[in-house]
Amino acid sequence: ILLRPNIPPQQAPQLTFLSAVATAEAMIETFQLPVRVKWPNDLLVGGNKIAGMLNEMSAESEQVHFVLLGIGVNLNMTAEQFPDDLRYPATSVLLEQGQPVERLVFVRSLLQHIDALYRIYLEEGFWAIRRRWEGLSDLLDCSVQVDLNPGIREGTVVGLDEDGALRLQLKDGQIERILAGDVRVVK
Repeated sequence: ILLRPNIPPQQAPQLTFLSAVATAEAMIETFQLPVRVKWPNDLLVGGNKIAGMLNEMSAESEQVHFVLLGIGVNLNMTAEQFPDDLRYPATSVLLEQGQPVERLVFVRSLLQHIDALYRIYLEEGFWAIRRRWEGLSDLLDCSVQVDLNPGIREGTVVGLDEDGALRLQLKDGQIERILAGDVRVVK
């Protein structure tokens, strides 16, 4: 999905969260699945990845030309179609529901959710999207380890920052902004 927002380039990563929320809400509405978001760009059902977002941007230092929302959702994939060497366990709507689903019904819902959230984003800003994303996340107030490659940070997730950075409260009470890394809940 191609968007042409009138925003500075440093705000473009916020649209990844918009696409994650729209996709999660469309999946919940269409399939009644307990979809959760995993920072920054994955959707999970029962701890297994069911969708992912990867956005691309064309911009200059002051202006975004366009943002391309790339959204991949495992709808009718069978277990045999997933490679054995996946980094995370994967699932699909078919595997979760036991029957194939109509792609067109889901795509309509997804486009409606993206359109509605994009209007909210342009009118109200990122805070409204961030609030919805945090409501779909199981990470808030959880102890986590973040693999920064290299290095590991441990702390408690306290939310998202204005640019989508993960806010991690360290053991000494300081808040660290995590811009990239793999997050695992510490049990």
